[in-house]
Order: sequence, then structure tokens, then C-alpha cells
Amino acid sequence: MLPPRNHSRLALRRAMRLVGQLARRRTLLGLGITPAELAEALRSGYLWRPRRGWYATRHVDSDQLRAVATGARIGCVSALRRWGVWSGPDDMLHLHAAPTASRLGAASVSVTPTNTAPLPHPTILDAYGHELDTVRSCSPAPAITHWSEQRFPGALDWIVSVEDALLQAARCQDSEHAVACIDSALNRGAIDEDAWSRILQHLPDRLKPLDLQKDARAGSGNETIARLRIIAAGFKVEPQHSMPGIGDVDMLVDGCVVVEVDSERYHSSDTQRRKDRTRTLISLLYGIPVVRIGPEHLPPTDWPLALAALRQQVADARMLMAARRAIVRG
Repeated sequence: MLPPRNHSRLALRRAMRLVGQLARRRTLLGLGITPAELAEALRSGYLWRPRRGWYATRHVDSDQLRAVATGARIGCVSALRRWGVWSGPDDMLHLHAAPTASRLGAASVSVTPTNTAPLPHPTILDAYGHELDTVRSCSPAPAITHWSEQRFPGALDWIVSVEDALLQAARCQDSEHAVACIDSALNRGAIDEDAWSRILQHLPDRLKPLDLQKDARAGSGNETIARLRIIAAGFKVEPQHSMPGIGDVDMLVDGCVVVEVDSERYHSSDTQRRKDRTRTLISLLYGIPVVRIGPEHLPPTDWPLALAALRQQVADARMLMAARRAIVRG
């Protein structure tokens, strides 16, 4: 059995992990931490106070501290990123403030954190069930503030709930990126269909069509964006199409061309590259060409190249399929 002092330290560490290493005093007291334990943690250096009434460990990062310093919470795509949801290329810090807040403070902190690798909420799991340990830091540029009510439970003292974050992102982002955030949240289990239905009720009528565009099968936000653009170009798309010997491919376009949307995160290892090459060869054995699209092809200036290559491959595949049918008919 642990001595009482060590037991209290362990309880405090567990509590700080539960709240994301940063919390108000009243939150910690509500979790059973005593004022004496907080005072001892301050004396030992385990905790410090970034602002009156707040306690933090040295694992907090600058984005968390900027939110606390202003009197706001991390929100929108910045919060989605920490909840393990795809959040797009937007590096601005998005904050959430209640409409009743009179004003926000300056985004400065009294102590610089020693942690240089931002930590997400500790219960976040990625698509493969592994706990996330780092997230991309936001730009030091002035933050974007969203003034709105918090409509859903699940917020921490410094970050809105995933549902509120998704509601904000749907309003804030363009339609492509909004659908990509929705797809990712559903695919990774951050929300379920019931939660999405609740979010949808709070969206304005102009954003209701997002519901018709979403597809929880999408494996990444970039995959969603590519799918939406390919559909808009007039093609039929089957996401996560299963092929014998290959498994699920990102998309089967018009039943004759495979489209794989690569990402730096899941296609950068030697093992993954070898697997990708093998999958491509097996697809070619079936007579189905493969078009690989990377993040560098998604900007508006580069997308026409990817779409032109896809158009050509689909046209060639259709001609080949027609020729084979003619041969079979004799």
C-alpha cells in the first residue's frame, strides 16, 4: 500500500492527466484534490499558476496558455485537432468565447512552459487506436475568436467539446474542409450519427447540404476533399472499395480506376511504401489503373493536373473495357 503522501501525489497526477494538464482550482477540488495537496504541488514545482485560479503542469503548451490568458477556450479546428479529428491546413489558433464575455485579455502568459511538443486531450485515440502524444502547434499570429454559446457537454476548462468544435468548424470552414472535418469525426469515432444529428439541428439552412455530402468511410480529410472534387467533375465514386488481394482502396472511380490519396503520416515509412507498391501491382493485374494523389496535388493550382490524369485514365480504361467486351461477344 502506498504511503498517504505518495498516494495523494498519484491522485493529483491522474487528475491533471484527466483535465489535460491544465484546470481551474474549482475543477480540481471537484475531483477530490484538497487545497493542501495543491499547495504542496506548488511548493514542489509539480504545479504552477499561469493565471489566478488556474493550475498547470509543465506539460502544457503555448496554445493552451494563450487560451487561458485571454479568458477563452480553444475551439473550432484547433480543438478538433486536439480531439484527434482531421482539421485541415489551418494553423491559426481558433478560440471560443461566450457571447456574454465583456472582453478578452491579452494573449500573454506569465511563465513559459517547458514542454515544446503540444499534448492533446489525454483520452484521444487515432484511427488505429493508438493514443496521440503530439499535435501541430498553432501559428503565433493573432487568434481567431468565435463568439457563441457552448451547446454540448464534454468541454474542459481550456477546450470546447468535440461537438461544439465541429459545429464551429462547419460554420467557419469552406464546404470542402467542413465535410472533411465531419467525415473524420465520424470515421474516428469522435462523434456518432446521433451526435451529428444534434449538431445538424444547430446549423443554418445554408449548411444543411453538408449532411448529404458526408461519408464516414473516408480515411482522411484529404480523401474527402478529393472525393468531393471527383464527384463534382461528374464521376461516380465508391469510397473504401474492397478488392481481393488488396483490401480497401480509397476510391474506385467509375468502376474502372483506383484512386489512392496518400498522406505524409500514413505513407512515409518504408513498410507502407512497399505495401503501396504491391497494392498497385495487384490492381494492375486486374487491369485497373491506379492514380495516386498526394497532399501537394490538392491546392487549387495543382489539382487540375491530378484531375486531368484521372480523366485520361478513366477514358483509357473505358475504351479497354469496351474492347474486351467486344472480343468476348466475338
